Amino acid sequence: MNRRIVYAMAGLAIGAAPAAQADSNWLGITAMGWQQTPGWFVAPGIEGGIQRLPRWNSSVSTHSPVVLGAPQIGLFNHTPDLAGVEAGLTIGYVFRDGALPAWLGTRVRVGLTGTWQSFSDTASSDAVGPASALIQYIGVDGRNIGNTAFPAGSALTETLRINRQGFDLNLRMASDFPLRPGWTLTPSIAAFGGRVHDTYNYRHNLLTGPVTFDIDERVRTTSIGGDVSAGLTWQATSALALNFTARGGVVWMRSRLEGTDCFGFLTVSCVPAIAFVGSSTGTVSDSRSRVGFRGGASLGAALDMRFGILTLGGSFTYDSAIPGVSNPNLALVSTTPGLVAGPARIRFADGFRYAGFATLRIPLLLGM
Repeated sequence: MNRRIVYAMAGLAIGAAPAAQADSNWLGITAMGWQQTPGWFVAPGIEGGIQRLPRWNSSVSTHSPVVLGAPQIGLFNHTPDLAGVEAGLTIGYVFRDGALPAWLGTRVRVGLTGTWQSFSDTASSDAVGPASALIQYIGVDGRNIGNTAFPAGSALTETLRINRQGFDLNLRMASDFPLRPGWTLTPSIAAFGGRVHDTYNYRHNLLTGPVTFDIDERVRTTSIGGDVSAGLTWQATSALALNFTARGGVVWMRSRLEGTDCFGFLTVSCVPAIAFVGSSTGTVSDSRSRVGFRGGASLGAALDMRFGILTLGGSFTYDSAIPGVSNPNLALVSTTPGLVAGPARIRFADGFRYAGFATLRIPLLLGM
């Protein structure tokens, strides 16, 4: 029966992972912590924090003075720091000592964690037109839409909204190795898979004219990977323990970008996918893959509440490759029609995630 439990949980994770950007979050690691009771358990948890994404730039630039070849003096760009939450649930089983080989350690357990996350960020910029300035518009497909005068004293507003939603599945196996009285080493190994959907909604408003320019981009990332972790726990009292855990692993990502833009001038409305006099629309798509490193550390405190173990803590996670978007823009003013710049593309950059978390591990069935 013990082997059937392991095989069944492994099958669930392997079957779901390809369908599911994976986070390999700390909720699963915390739920698999020390001081386990043999049998089944559940561990709901929540994590709130900040996720940094690669810098995003618009394809609209300001140049001065109004002459060809003038240098670029303005470009809206923003490095998103998304704030949000991630909620999850772990279902696990703890084997009795002696049920598995001794070299695996004590209180061997397996757990399957599923999580859902939602993060967002908003940035805006307001400017007053400098004397003799020109605004250059480039579509997401790299074409030169055109330019318009930016009269001195006129108002320009730009807004960018970013949203991230996703889910992942994480299958983890852990065990304990007593080091000395009150101290325990807990190694674990995991396989994970997931999907993240990032959206970028940009609006440019030039009140003189008026001119509007919108960019809507979506990046869908599917990834699978694995990691190992090691936790050191000090049992300060019979009911309180402190834990430090470090982890590291690799993750393979496949990201796909789909984007559209929409330019409207004077009284002509901007209608996506419909081109007519006074408006312009464009589309772009791009796909890229990358293998990256993901690692981090957490520090937590756990309280035995008799009916379950409540753990509170904080963590940071480093990723060597996070997918983002690089949009085209011109360093010099040009009125030449057609494709004058490369299209928008996926770019990968490193970044951190900082979070605080809470889990509650509750035994369900004892004595198995």
